[in-house]
Amino acid sequence: MNLNTNLTIGIDARFLSKRRGIGNYIKNLLEELAKTTSQHKFILYADSKAVINAVPDDPRFNLKIIPFKLYPVWEQVILPFYVWADKLDILHCPGNSAPIVLPKRTKLVVTIHDVMYMLPGRMLPSSPSLYQRIGRLYLRCVVPIVAKNAIRIITISKYSKSDIVRSLSIDESRLSVIYEAPGTVFRQNSAEPRTVLAKFSLNLEHYILAFGAIDPRKNTVRIINAFAEFHKGNQSTHQLVIVGLSKSAIDHFSKLIQSLNLREKVALLGFISEEELISLYSLAEVMLYPSLYEGFGIPVLEAMACGTPVIGSTSASIPEIAGNAALLVDPVNVSELTYAITKMCADNLLRQEYRARGHKRAAEFSWQKVAQETLSIYNSLCV
Repeated sequence: MNLNTNLTIGIDARFLSKRRGIGNYIKNLLEELAKTTSQHKFILYADSKAVINAVPDDPRFNLKIIPFKLYPVWEQVILPFYVWADKLDILHCPGNSAPIVLPKRTKLVVTIHDVMYMLPGRMLPSSPSLYQRIGRLYLRCVVPIVAKNAIRIITISKYSKSDIVRSLSIDESRLSVIYEAPGTVFRQNSAEPRTVLAKFSLNLEHYILAFGAIDPRKNTVRIINAFAEFHKGNQSTHQLVIVGLSKSAIDHFSKLIQSLNLREKVALLGFISEEELISLYSLAEVMLYPSLYEGFGIPVLEAMACGTPVIGSTSASIPEIAGNAALLVDPVNVSELTYAITKMCADNLLRQEYRARGHKRAAEFSWQKVAQETLSIYNSLCV
């Protein structure tokens, strides 16, 4: 092959049906690849018709539905057969794992977002879902092999790159860092947010936004405790709004909130729509993201793009992604987090400064760059 060759590139597109995380990564990547002048042929493989509306309407993109629900069998047995039958030049698996065995003619590119599933149990406790527990075990077994087989590994931050090199014993020269970006829909919205706030019975004037989960790396307990200290010290009218919680997590954290006498001050919300999230970003006084572990931390840039001042973590990839556009704190120091909340909420000029920095920082990341850099990797394999 040479640089003038039109390649047949397969992309595992199963996660397109899930409009979060990896699903959004694939959707944005495909949309921007469709805007390029590349003449490569893309074959997208999925296990459900639910992905159809997310596939670009472009003759270069051909969707193949392979309806088989057992994930390991789909990936390790069925997908390799289609790769062979379609005579792929490249297979790009953007969801951390990939087939272990492929035809010799096909070069494997895999996006490993992070190696969270390699974390010890204290950071990633056993899930109540048998499906998730099996999935994590599968990744722990398959990803180290896939990483050694891949001709190129894409990851999403320098932090993740160093983590992958350390955890999987991979030569760093085989890894390329391609930063993610906030979607173009994330911008300050002043038209509808108040309707959304009323829907969730939230404080229309003063609230603090955070993302939560039951696993310790999201630091939800410390977020709640820091807010409790902030409220006690300032008798604030602020409300804490935590989004992205499962039903079991809501039940779990409700007990902590009751014990702190904060039932009227903390709103625990489940998974909300993209439009609702933009509205919550747009009117939040500050967004808290003191995570203990993130391969990237896309909410940091989403909040900045919507004009929300961010208090972030000094851990993992957050300093790399936030730059000087967020107020960073030690995520295990509740007093430091409390002080940062107090400082940001009390100082309008400081919030304005971080809004301006955030807008500038978020604009440095784009999905157009992601697509162009990914396409450059495909082209570099034409030798």
